[in-house]
Amino acid sequence: TWTEVCGAVWPGMWMMLKVWSPTLRVSVSVKVRPVRAGEPAGLLTVKVSVEICPTPMVAGANRTTSGTLAPEAMADWGWRVPLLVGCAIIPFLIRLRHSLEETDEFLARPRRPAASEVLRSLASNWALIVIGTLMVTMTTVSFYMITAYTPTFGSAVLHLTSGDSLIVTLCVGASNLMWLPVMGAFSDRIGRRPLLVACTLLMIVTAYPAMLWLVDGPTFWKLLSVELWLSFLYGSYNGAMVVFLTEIMPVDVRTAGFSLAYSLATAIFGGFTPAICTYLIQLTGNRAVPGLWLSFAAVCGLVAALVARAQPVERPQSLRESYRSAAESISLPQM
Repeated sequence: TWTEVCGAVWPGMWMMLKVWSPTLRVSVSVKVRPVRAGEPAGLLTVKVSVEICPTPMVAGANRTTSGTLAPEAMADWGWRVPLLVGCAIIPFLIRLRHSLEETDEFLARPRRPAASEVLRSLASNWALIVIGTLMVTMTTVSFYMITAYTPTFGSAVLHLTSGDSLIVTLCVGASNLMWLPVMGAFSDRIGRRPLLVACTLLMIVTAYPAMLWLVDGPTFWKLLSVELWLSFLYGSYNGAMVVFLTEIMPVDVRTAGFSLAYSLATAIFGGFTPAICTYLIQLTGNRAVPGLWLSFAAVCGLVAALVARAQPVERPQSLRESYRSAAESISLPQM
């Protein structure tokens, strides 16, 4: 499935982008990587293709087919059309994968750790894995809420047309595409933690009131406004969170730790968001209760953002220090 493919490739891709990024402006470089001579091109579209583009592409195709075909035809074969449209990026991704080169840091390692060594290191860093899982919970719950659950919530709960719900999903995908690099660049200026704390606090304070306002006389414009607000919080948080998650993991298990934390959060919290929201609505009769689920995820992210500490990073030498080190390393012949 698409999720399994992304799960196998996505964490390693982030690590490569992290290594390739310059010391400054790390977050925006990971989110939007410019093309430079001698380096793999199109890293921006790697991120866009894996996470952002399928949402508006598939939502747009689904909107077109559902609005054109009869319900019987849609249930018989029309549902395949959006999937085929999403598959249009596969040749482009294959081309990108073949253009990638291994990082210098990986090639310079004298030996590769065995699987048992990686597992022991992960076990010894279990606290970081828990912190990382809590940090990702805010991202993955928000993402599934504003994308995967929106069509169901809009049509089945708010009783809006499926076309309206899919248009909102399309707008959310475009909003995510805009806010991720913008707020990633902003986190490079003010730091990761202030942005993470601010976004989680805003989610805690506004998610449930926004949902209460939405369910009190739901309309297309109300749904669009709430979803775009949640998209802003998601994009702002995720723009800094993904980079911060790499920074808190030790170098020797960075990819494995990142992968495990992200997978746990997705499997335990994010992936079950539609089912949990549906169950809570049926249990309580409160159509705004998904806002409380978002607030819970934001509390998890807030706790993680407050307690996490980035690993120390060696700063590069200044130009003058580099010249001095080079001069000292040159041995002049004796006269």
